[in-house]
Amino acid sequence: MIDIKNIEKKITDELKKQELDFIWNKIEKPILPMIEEMNKNGFKIDLIFLEKLSKRFNTKIKKLEKEIYELSGESDFNIKSTQQLSKILFDKMKLPTKGLKKTPKGVISTKESELLKLKGEHKIIDKILEFRELNKMTSTYIDNLIPEIKKDKKNRLHYRILQLGTSTGRMSSKNPNIQNIPVAGEYGKEIRKSFISENGFSLVSFDYSQIELRLAAIISQDKKMLDAFKKNQDIHSAVSQEIFGEINPENRRKAKVINFGILYGMGVNSLTKALETDRKTAQEFLNNYFDKFSGISKYISDAKEEVNENGFSKTIYGRKRFFPEINSKLPFIRASAERMAVNAPIQGSSADIIKLSMAEIWNFLLENNLLKKVKPIAQIHDELIFEIKNEELDIVIEKIKFFMENVFNKNPIDKKFKLIPLIVEPKIGKNWSELK
Repeated sequence: MIDIKNIEKKITDELKKQELDFIWNKIEKPILPMIEEMNKNGFKIDLIFLEKLSKRFNTKIKKLEKEIYELSGESDFNIKSTQQLSKILFDKMKLPTKGLKKTPKGVISTKESELLKLKGEHKIIDKILEFRELNKMTSTYIDNLIPEIKKDKKNRLHYRILQLGTSTGRMSSKNPNIQNIPVAGEYGKEIRKSFISENGFSLVSFDYSQIELRLAAIISQDKKMLDAFKKNQDIHSAVSQEIFGEINPENRRKAKVINFGILYGMGVNSLTKALETDRKTAQEFLNNYFDKFSGISKYISDAKEEVNENGFSKTIYGRKRFFPEINSKLPFIRASAERMAVNAPIQGSSADIIKLSMAEIWNFLLENNLLKKVKPIAQIHDELIFEIKNEELDIVIEKIKFFMENVFNKNPIDKKFKLIPLIVEPKIGKNWSELK
């Protein structure tokens, strides 16, 4: 017979030993029932709209297929076959191959990242990229799901939310992964239109505004970045002013690329491509950035030093991510581990914060007997989605926004961190695509 109490004690003791008891007791454990409620609720789907979308998208796929065959001068090949497509593009059509990677079998790759290098070389490239995107969207989020939705009496799509779906602590979902439905782009927006609310309810999303950049400012304690957020300045414009000396649309775009690139360990080579400039200019941008935002520069150095010394990184609440690959004999693997160690505390802290807010929201819903009027639907990146009874909208939106914005007050962190406000932007609508 399994001794559950003894197993539980061993796990509890180990969590305390690893200083992870807060992560379990205050973050992960309290939201278990809310995750289960999300799985049970799922998303209401407009099945008629989705079936019409299937016909429209499949018609478009056939049209793209015909255009690709005409542009290639061949029709006797499978567009979905990467090897056959490679032969058509590079052996028959003689498209340039300089700078393109090869597969392990020595065939020139036709991965999206490689085809993007050929944009502008021939019309067929845009058609292939569009064909792939539309085919993937249709098969994953429309045609495979319609039979499953029809099985549900209320036409609701039930996915599975994975509470620890990523190594940083962020949640994910599967069957299907609704987090992968693109926010931008015509096709993603059209699919999101089929995700609706029940009659008498509205969909409401609560999205943390620029939470990763805010956490980068908090964790690094960079004075200029903290000051910009305290003054409620547009952070990309503020960085543009510091680096380039003036703010205009192009400089702001570059500042945005650099801001997010830094968080994900982007080096000079990647930055050169992202900014579409030369290596020398990209290096000057980086040097200027680290000179102006010295707190960020120090954080990156400290994060790399910590992972080399301890083998793990930590969030502001103590969640650990281990990096055994930091001990690899291969320099590029160690460098990759260092880059991930820079980003993990930021992404992981974001996960901690949204989960802490979920615990507060769940208690509020239970205490006020609101589960029939306020349905938790999904957690996607930095966003929570609910289906809320129309007459409860005002008070519930105010409460959820308050819980999410006041996580630091309810769950204080190390006093060495000077804090800045967290901003949550509620959006309301009848379908997922048109939340405003």
